[in-house]
Amino acid sequence: MTKGSNEAKVVTAGVLFERRRLLICQRPPRDHLAGLWELPGGKVEPNETNEECLARELLEELGIEAIIGAPLATSEYMYDGGAIRLVAYRVISYAAKITPYFHSDTRFVSATEIDGFTFAPADLPPIAKIKYNWSPPVTAGCQHTPESLTGPS
Repeated sequence: MTKGSNEAKVVTAGVLFERRRLLICQRPPRDHLAGLWELPGGKVEPNETNEECLARELLEELGIEAIIGAPLATSEYMYDGGAIRLVAYRVISYAAKITPYFHSDTRFVSATEIDGFTFAPADLPPIAKIKYNWSPPVTAGCQHTPESLTGPS
């Protein structure tokens, strides 16, 4: 997206479950949207696919190497700094302990706990779709998102 362009900047987000709990992250103080919760991810760089972006962002922000699956949901939102198009992807599996290098907090939340958190506006449609379809399978050594989420909305 060029400066002054009306084109939305593409941002990716990871939908990562562990033991039927969804990973959410809190934006740090003094940051845009400070204190709000979001799905982990970030902006797509030039010459980078969405999946490459999400894998890079998860490594940079959380210290995990992830296998990225299919897109699950999309959202467009106009922030003061411009429009973004958020694309949320399944995180099929990940390796390493989650260590928040960017966020002030990370949590795995259940379907009954998620409504107690205030999310960034662009994350609300993907979160709503995840909540509607919340039924992640229990797996050993590999984390999955709800199988009922089949593609972008």
